[in-house]
Amino acid sequence: MELLGLLFGPLMRMAYIITKDYGLAIILFTILTKIVLMPISIWVQKNSIKMVEMQPEINRIKINHFGDKDAIADKESKLYKEKGYSPLASLIPLALQIVLLMGVIEVIYHPLTYVLKNDEAVIEKMNEVTLSLDKNIDPDSSSLQLFTIEKIQNGYESEYTEVNSSLKEIKEFDMKFLGFDLSWVTIERWGITILAPLLAGLSSLVMSACQNHANVLQSEQGNLNKYGMLVLSVALSLYLGMFVPSGVALYWVVSNIIAIATLYGLNYFINPKKYVDYEALNETSKELKELEASTKKQRRKYNDPLRIREKNDYNRFFSIDNKHVVFYSESNGFYKYYAGTIEYILEHTNIPIHYITSDPNDNIFNMAKDNEQIQAYFIEETKLITLMMKMDADIVLMTMPDLGSFHIKRSYVKKDIEYIYIPHGIG
Repeated sequence: MELLGLLFGPLMRMAYIITKDYGLAIILFTILTKIVLMPISIWVQKNSIKMVEMQPEINRIKINHFGDKDAIADKESKLYKEKGYSPLASLIPLALQIVLLMGVIEVIYHPLTYVLKNDEAVIEKMNEVTLSLDKNIDPDSSSLQLFTIEKIQNGYESEYTEVNSSLKEIKEFDMKFLGFDLSWVTIERWGITILAPLLAGLSSLVMSACQNHANVLQSEQGNLNKYGMLVLSVALSLYLGMFVPSGVALYWVVSNIIAIATLYGLNYFINPKKYVDYEALNETSKELKELEASTKKQRRKYNDPLRIREKNDYNRFFSIDNKHVVFYSESNGFYKYYAGTIEYILEHTNIPIHYITSDPNDNIFNMAKDNEQIQAYFIEETKLITLMMKMDADIVLMTMPDLGSFHIKRSYVKKDIEYIYIPHGIG
């Protein structure tokens, strides 16, 4: 914190010398920091547009490799490198805002050090006088310098002349802005000081609402992310605003107002609509949502026996090499469509039959117990998506006629698989 104070203190002092008003100095300081950070804001805007511009391609990756997290992550990573997109760029403004906020808090808590540039040894002696005058003040209080200024300005000047013969600048240091004392801390004073965190929270609410509406990246996020961040931002502003001087709340409010102006200004000069194909974005987003809805199932608990059974069968299926024939059955009643083919293979060959079913009570499991030539696997529909994309057999027999049209896709591991459609009603 002291390091941040040394970094931002001179800027705050310069702002105070220019304005001769503490509140205006905080406002000028905020404007100056925003100007300094403008190149980063421009870079983040361009990077965010790049992300939304890529979103149709990302959606197609998620559709084509639905359920395969490894393949999706690999394809997305390659796309990011190809387009020069930095996933962490959006975190940079947040990190900088936290650093700035910590620096502002340090400076506002210690105006004698950073704004009025008093010697540290003299400040320590003045603080000792303050503690001797008021036994209720905690010696470790962050507001100690603020209490010292208050004592000097409220008739106790003579008590401090022995340790500091030049108190003129401290006496003239007016910490009020529009009649509101910026040194007040709500948790210590209450009353009218509650306006500080309320205004900070209100400004955060407006800024978050504007970002949800106009920020090129944030506007494309789901409601949970949008309104989750809104609630978090407002709650954080209200909570922290209770424990820091009102000058920090002023910084918050001005910072949020400038952030809103910057957001709309960047959207005007670097318009996302010039770069993003929103028609393709809406189309692929709709297709992905439909796919997710079609495969949505109740999430099983981690220790659910069927979930464990499915995981074991999935691993067992891929532990076997040289699979020649694979059958997929949607439920127990579908065996009749494969019966003739399976009976012929069992009677005339020694080829292992790999039979996948999404029914945990399929009769095929009883048949597998009596015949070592049959290997049965329980795989539910969601996990089946990944399994089919990683399929490594020679022949796959299915009763599903829409292979590749919806969520079940052809294998991208083995391109020469022969897929055979078995029409319903033929044994």
